[in-house]
Amino acid sequence: MSRRVNKTGDGDDDPTLIEEVVAIAREVDDPVLLSRVLNACGSAYAHDYESARPYFAEATALARELGTSHQLLKHYLDRLEKWLYQERFREAKKQSEGIRARAAAEGRYMTAWEEQQVRACDRASISAMVAPMLLDQIERIKQADKHGPLNCYQIKTVKLLARGFPEARELLQKYSQVV
Repeated sequence: MSRRVNKTGDGDDDPTLIEEVVAIAREVDDPVLLSRVLNACGSAYAHDYESARPYFAEATALARELGTSHQLLKHYLDRLEKWLYQERFREAKKQSEGIRARAAAEGRYMTAWEEQQVRACDRASISAMVAPMLLDQIERIKQADKHGPLNCYQIKTVKLLARGFPEARELLQKYSQVV
């Protein structure tokens, strides 16, 4: 969300301001300006991944149409994605620790249901911790793909990662069409 600053320096959240700015940039009909505005709006939502992502995605698509390199946009998208996984990790750990602490505070063992919830939270936290590393691996394979065909190990890795990552599915689809 954007922050409109008043005379005291305090900000109040005003999501309509972002939409107004984007609408004005669209009316001007300048693709470079629109790309920059979308990038700025995405940055304004940096604390809210789901809200920021559409702005960055549209700005990136527009940058591709313009034939410009927007490595900064990619950096923001990657950073936001990693932040989201960190938040998922923290939330899962917090839930797990909360369940354990409640049972300990009551001086009892965890119930079967609580143990199941703790295991689910632990799996979610591990998944959230590993996901950024896997996304980095996908990116390295994408870069290798730009320099020539992938080797059998890279294709095998992409097949495994395609189960949980759309980025890997896109790459796998490219190689499925070749075969």
